[in-house]
Amino acid sequence: MKIGVKFCGGCNPRYDRGACLRKMREQLNDVIWVTGKQDEICDYWLLICGCQRGCIRSEDFTASKKILKLESPMDFMKAKQLIQNFMEEESNDKIKIVHLKEQASMKKVITAQDIIDFAKTTLDYNKMHTDSVFCEDTKFKRPIAHGMLSLSLLSSVMGMKLPGDGTVLMGCSSKFVNPVFIGDELTATVILTKCRDFGEYYIAELEGTVINQNNEVVTTMTANQMMSKQFFKLES
Repeated sequence: MKIGVKFCGGCNPRYDRGACLRKMREQLNDVIWVTGKQDEICDYWLLICGCQRGCIRSEDFTASKKILKLESPMDFMKAKQLIQNFMEEESNDKIKIVHLKEQASMKKVITAQDIIDFAKTTLDYNKMHTDSVFCEDTKFKRPIAHGMLSLSLLSSVMGMKLPGDGTVLMGCSSKFVNPVFIGDELTATVILTKCRDFGEYYIAELEGTVINQNNEVVTTMTANQMMSKQFFKLES
């Protein structure tokens, strides 16, 4: 468990934030605490504000579980309980049970910033994605999202939900059926269709589909995922 901590500037604190954090740290065992590394991905980020103005921007932080803004001692108590409950569940569920035909989904609205960030990450600045004037003379009339962006949503479902933490993508094939535009709400769904036993691990086959808000299929995928028996157990 990794928890990031960020304090606001403290221009008008209404309570002793340091004392609240020290108490929380004493009560939460087996936690790695991160400070001064705003760009690090943590399980939880605690944005600690001295009053209810809540002036820290949550958009500047990334958490795999949740970003919590704490503005009072009561908020500290609630956050501590939430994190403790998660740690207990994680401890009890070190081996995740998965089933054939099980499925999981994730939704996301595609924004202009998503396309810009994806272009920066991949260095793919193709004008079909980044230049609205160029796109006026194309079939689509406006920029379209990178195909790999919609495919990455399926990868996120596999990595975060089904199978989940501890799984490794071994390969996939995909088709991009329809374009994705800024403002589209995508639903990525993955189904576990097959699973082969290889001793210390399974090789799972998963079928993935991404649809937009009009129920149109935009992306399909077939993937092979390695599932270590350290983390997973297959039940029929």
